Order: sequence, then structure tokens, then C-alpha cells
Amino acid sequence: MGHQGAVYVTAGHGGTGVTQESEHPVMYFTEAANGSVLAQVNGNTMDLVNLRHDGMLTDRVAIVKGPGVLVVAPNAGEVLEGGAAVDITWEAVEVDEVDVHYSCDGGTSWWPITEGSTGGSTPWTVPDIATDRGMVRVRAFADTPWSDTSNQMLVF
Repeated sequence: MGHQGAVYVTAGHGGTGVTQESEHPVMYFTEAANGSVLAQVNGNTMDLVNLRHDGMLTDRVAIVKGPGVLVVAPNAGEVLEGGAAVDITWEAVEVDEVDVHYSCDGGTSWWPITEGSTGGSTPWTVPDIATDRGMVRVRAFADTPWSDTSNQMLVF
């Protein structure tokens, strides 16, 4: 179904002298620091991420048209301690079961965490492997193209 709502993104300024003195009446979030809005389109999913000048991701919105899955957490460069218990969470649209995987090499290789999982969350014990290229992936269980990975590398 198309046109079920609207997302307005107002981004950009000259890079100097930013204030929050006059907020737009329909804006949910304003950021008074220089940065960029990054748009990533992957199949039927579009992610918009606000990336501040200091590298911090300060806001995210995702749009899924039709069936799909989105990684909610961990998703944005978190530092995870090896051996720690972490919940991997996701949102799914018209998808009942998902496979959850992790990678220690930026997505070149994937290792299973769980298969056929439901409910939007699964517990995971972070591997005791030192990496700054960790990722998680949630993929629809059936033979479909619907999947999502963490937006930034995770540190284990």
C-alpha cells in the first residue's frame, strides 16, 4: 500500500552559527550541531540517520514498504563486552519468523545465533573475540530478500 503517511526531513545549514531559537511546528527532533543526514535504501527499506560532526548517531527513522525486518539493537556502534548477555531486538512487518546472525569481520562471514525466532527479541552471549567490525543481521526465515544489518560496526 502506497502513500499511507509522510516523513518530512529538513536537513542542512551553512555549517556555522546554528541555534534552536525557532523550531518548526511539526518537527519532532532538532539538532543544533553540524552534521549530516544519511539515507540508505536497501530493497524495500529506507533508513535515515542523523550523523553529528563528532560521529555520534543522534536520531534514526526507518521506513519499510511492504514486508521487511529492521535491526533495532544493537545497531549504532555500541561497545559490547565479550561474554556479556545482550538482547538483539528487531521490528518485523508481515514476517513471522527470522534468522539472527552475527559477524566479526564486517559482514564477510556470518555465524548463526538463532533460526526461526519470533517475538522481536532474542538473547545473545557476545563472543569473546576482539573486533571493531562486529555486526548483527536479522533475516526473514523464509526464502525472501528481507534482511537488515546493524547500521554501524559494533566493537566486541
